[in-house]
Amino acid sequence: MTWASPLFARCAGWVINLSSDRVLGFRSQAGRWLLQRGAPIVLVQTVIFLGFVAFGFEALYGLQYELFEGRLEGIASRAESQFKDVAAERWQEQGQDLAEAMDLSVDIFPLDEDELPEDVYATVDALPVLQAAVVTDYDLVYLRLPDNWVVELEPGVISFGVNYLVELCLFLALLLGTLAALLACDVAMKRSLERRFDQRLTDQRDLLHGVAHELRSPMARLNFALEMLPELGDSESASLKASMHKSLKDLDGMVAELLQYARLQGAPVLSVASPLSLKEVVDTALEAVSDIYPQIRFQSDLPETFTCSGDFALLVRVFTNVLRNAGRYAKGHCAIHGQQQGEHVILYVDDDGDGIPPGKRERIFEPFTRLDPSRSRDSGGVGLGLAIVQSILRMHRGTVSADESPSGGARFVIVLPTA
Repeated sequence: MTWASPLFARCAGWVINLSSDRVLGFRSQAGRWLLQRGAPIVLVQTVIFLGFVAFGFEALYGLQYELFEGRLEGIASRAESQFKDVAAERWQEQGQDLAEAMDLSVDIFPLDEDELPEDVYATVDALPVLQAAVVTDYDLVYLRLPDNWVVELEPGVISFGVNYLVELCLFLALLLGTLAALLACDVAMKRSLERRFDQRLTDQRDLLHGVAHELRSPMARLNFALEMLPELGDSESASLKASMHKSLKDLDGMVAELLQYARLQGAPVLSVASPLSLKEVVDTALEAVSDIYPQIRFQSDLPETFTCSGDFALLVRVFTNVLRNAGRYAKGHCAIHGQQQGEHVILYVDDDGDGIPPGKRERIFEPFTRLDPSRSRDSGGVGLGLAIVQSILRMHRGTVSADESPSGGARFVIVLPTA
């Protein structure tokens, strides 16, 4: 086999891997990039196919040139043995035999500087007697004979053998494999889009159900108050109006939460972010939460060296939501501490409440998911707080997860890349 065979084998293996679900299932970064940005897949496939065609023709051209060089070397070796120990009067006869045996054009003439190009003459003149040389610039072979005679041998049309046919078959197989891979890419992309579309429909349906459920309670209170208002006296009417205002405030807050959650769901990763002090972010969130839960002792020991890149207001919202959740379920204490590992800062928010059951530690980040309402000291909001936390952290290339704190309560683990 020639040099092209390993290359074809490697490329064929790459094509096989390309057509696997591991790559075409869009779990790879490149696949997600193409899918998310709506790249013109037909153009991409065309470029890939043309690239393989160009590579194949280049490989075949290289094969042809390699075989031709090998043929010249073979001619040189055969000529040396053909004219060895042959008398001068038999040179023409030997030349004719060699021409017929190897499909050559043979010319025997005296070595003359005027008959040959300067570089060729210098090469032949330096040859020992009965030694041949390949002049690749002219695709010719020259054999030095005694008495300053020279044999010029010019190969005829090259005849490819089995190697060429095998390489051609490999090339055609590679093209067919490329076409199959591109077809598999289309199928995989279609399936991936269908899965994403189905998941989006499911998420929207669940969101609508959650919104309808959350709107039902304040709207029922308002409807009941409107029916009762004409029958009440002034003092009772004032109390009922206050309840109506609270219901309207709840509705307004719910709509604001829903709008922010909707904006964050479609938001990309932050491309421009400012360096921030995580201690300053957490301290700002603590100021907002301490007044809401005065009976809870909040404590933070974050150093000034903890930094990250991001949006200050959004990160304050992250820790405000997490601290409000901790304050809602804690019995009396909530602590924030952290550590730096490589290029990431890991922050822990621990409370001393009853904790989160293992089976619900992932579900609490879904919209409108609440734990047992009897464990809460207040209404618990609209159930979007932790879902918003996860969306904001995703924008910052961060993560959030729930675990158990050393005191048996809940622990929220927030990981952010350092600035």
